[in-house]
This record gives sequence, structure tokens and C-alpha cells, in this order.
Amino acid sequence: MSGVDGGVDELLAYSFTHLLIHHPTHPLIQNSRILRLAMLPSLPHVSRRDLSYFFFSQHFSDGLRTTLAILLPALVGAQWGEFAAGITISTGAVCVSATDTPGPAKHKRNGMLAGLGLVFVVAIITGLVGPYRWLLGLEIVFLAFTLTMLLVWGARAGSVGSATLLAMVLSLAHPPTLAQVLPQSLLLLLGGGWYLVLALLQQQLQPYRAAQQALGECLHAMAGFLHLKATFYQESTDLEEDYRRLVAQQVTVNEKQEAVREVIFRSRQLVNESTNISRRLVLTFVEAVDLYEHITAGYYDDAALRRDFGPTGLLSDIAALITRLATDLDYLG
Repeated sequence: MSGVDGGVDELLAYSFTHLLIHHPTHPLIQNSRILRLAMLPSLPHVSRRDLSYFFFSQHFSDGLRTTLAILLPALVGAQWGEFAAGITISTGAVCVSATDTPGPAKHKRNGMLAGLGLVFVVAIITGLVGPYRWLLGLEIVFLAFTLTMLLVWGARAGSVGSATLLAMVLSLAHPPTLAQVLPQSLLLLLGGGWYLVLALLQQQLQPYRAAQQALGECLHAMAGFLHLKATFYQESTDLEEDYRRLVAQQVTVNEKQEAVREVIFRSRQLVNESTNISRRLVLTFVEAVDLYEHITAGYYDDAALRRDFGPTGLLSDIAALITRLATDLDYLG
């Protein structure tokens, strides 16, 4: 029956959308109550808060910067009649952008520089050995093994290896002639350098942006954890399902906290600075971790609580209080 209901909802939504576009004065469209009942069940609920978190998140800003760095060289090259060169420059930006993972500014810079150098060297080697099948096969085997083993030194080193392998594969897709090897490698170097300059410029203009975004996502995850804790005091929910969702959210919170530690404490930049913004960021994170430890420190027999205090009506009040605290924490993030 759920599949039939879903099909009916989609049919109603399509019908009312057609009426809304082509016959806006139709009586059904004028009846707002019918319009709400027919269309809203089929539309996903996205709150303004969710949209705010999406547009101000670290992933969105990084994606916007990466898109600009990749598209701009190709568009400029097409405008000047050098589309192939623009695509090659954009390819270099793509390879270096793969090494730009969240973390301290110093680590990000070193990772991008390492990726830039390896992409340039591997592009030259691949172009030179391309006509010789045996040498090319040995190069592929050697680089695939060596660059994959960089994962031993962490995710950032692994991303450097992946970016270099990407440059090698793209060079094999359109092998240059011997005379084109150096110019094409220089264009890849130019594209990677363009992305590196853009990323470093953003760090200089917004030095606290990464820490603020990471801390905001951490507080948002903690608020979600509190919202799930509130469901334990609602007798209508299933405790087993509540425990399962709580454990999954706890993993998310730990990941977000580790991301904040990477940005704030590994580089020591925010800790050593005496500006008002850096102090607030550090103190906010310390207090947030302390609050989270207090939340997770206690253990209660939730089944016994529901059995003993359910008839008193206290549990619903406690759930409402926890939900309010979670909402306040969410707005703080």
C-alpha cells in the first residue's frame, strides 16, 4: 500500500503543478487548503536552518572555490581560442584540489605543494616513457604501488598519492608527443599553482573561517545528539531504535570533534594567538567538549525510567527541556 500511496502523491503533485503553471486561476489552485494537502506530502521538508548550515558549511565553501578554480581557466582559454590549453590548466587544478583536505593551514599548504610537485614530475615521466610500452608498464606498476602506500602516513598523504595517480591516468588518456611533454607538464603545473594560490589567498583573507566552520559543524552534531537523547524520555519511541541512532550520532560527534582538534590544536596557531576571535573559538570548543562529556558520562536504565516515571508525566517535561537545550546549542553553532 505504501507504494500505491507514494504513486498517488506523485500524481497529485504533478497534476497540481501543471495546473499551477498553465491554469493559475483554476478553482483548485485558488483553494489553498486543497493545494497544501495535495502537494506538501510529496515535497521534502527542508528548514531554513538546514539551508543555512549547507551554505555556510566547510564543504560548500571548498566546493565553490574548487569549482571556480577548475572552470575559470577553461572558460578563459575558450574565450582566447586556446581551449585545449585551458582544459590542461584546469586538469592541473583538479589534481591539486584533491590534496586540499580539511585540516591545519600548514598541513594543507604542505600537502598541496607536495601534490603539485609530484603531478609535474609524473606528467613529464609519463610523457617521456609513453612510446615505450615496457617502460610505461613498469612505471604504472611502480607508481601505483608506491603512491598507494602513501596511505600509511595518513589520509592527506593518501590524497597526494591519489592526485598523482589521477595526473598519470589523464596523461595516458591523451598521450602527448615528445615535443608536447614539457609544455603540457608546465600547463599542469600552472593549473596546480593557480589552485594553490587561490586556496592560500582564501586562508589569508579568512584565517578563522575553517575553524569556525568546523566548530559550527561540531556543535550542530552535538545538538543532534541531544535531540536523540530527548527521545529516550518519550514513551512513544522504540528504545532499541533510539540506541542504534544514538550510537551512530555519537560516532559523528567524535569525528567532528577530531576535525576541530585538527584545525585548532595541531597547528597551535589559534592557541598561541591572543586575538578575541581565537580565544572565543578555543574556549567555546573546550566548553563544548566538557558539556559532551557530562552528557555521555551518566548511564540510566531508560526502560525502568519509563516504567516508574511514565505515569507521572515528568518524562515529557524532561524531553521538552532537553529539546530546548539542543535547539539553543544548534543556534549557537
